[in-house]
Amino acid sequence: MCLGEPPGLVWICPDLQCACCALSDDSCTPVVDLTAQPGSLMVHLSSDNDLAKEHADHAKHRVYLGKEGEKLKLFKDSVASVPINGLQEGERYCVKVQYIYLGYPVGLPSCTKCELIPKTKHELNQAEISVAVVVPVACVVILGLLMAYVLIFHFKKIKRLMQPPCKIPEDLFQFSSYVHHPLPTSPSEEQFDVITCITPQ
Repeated sequence: MCLGEPPGLVWICPDLQCACCALSDDSCTPVVDLTAQPGSLMVHLSSDNDLAKEHADHAKHRVYLGKEGEKLKLFKDSVASVPINGLQEGERYCVKVQYIYLGYPVGLPSCTKCELIPKTKHELNQAEISVAVVVPVACVVILGLLMAYVLIFHFKKIKRLMQPPCKIPEDLFQFSSYVHHPLPTSPSEEQFDVITCITPQ
């Protein structure tokens, strides 16, 4: 039982089995910070405390780990910060830490802290990647079909538009001073007899 403990004591009673932890900075309670990354969790532990200074490597941190809502299990005893790998993405994991000296618990454990393990960026952006691939491909296909339609059904019009404009060469303008005199035509026409009958000789 935790009787007569210092201020900052918190009672946690899951399933009517009470345990106590310390919220306030206490020399006998570890200070814990968590950093979650895809598939992993870093438990930051400070070795700058009275217990570590007095007993060096004989004083360690005992780290308990478990999914949120499940019972925490002993994970590792360590002098410094602890990386935890192979965690399920999208799940919340909880950690509690207690000092140990020569394998025996010392003082109060830290209160349980939980963090959500984020999903990888690849999984989060799967839809965005699909859109980024499908949209350009669709644009290329539509543009290709449009060009094919224009070339097939409007080829003559395009060919006519692509032809250079008709221009008179500058050399022909040197003859512009030449005066052309057309030949007079005879107003009279020759008269011919009409043959109506041919007699053999």
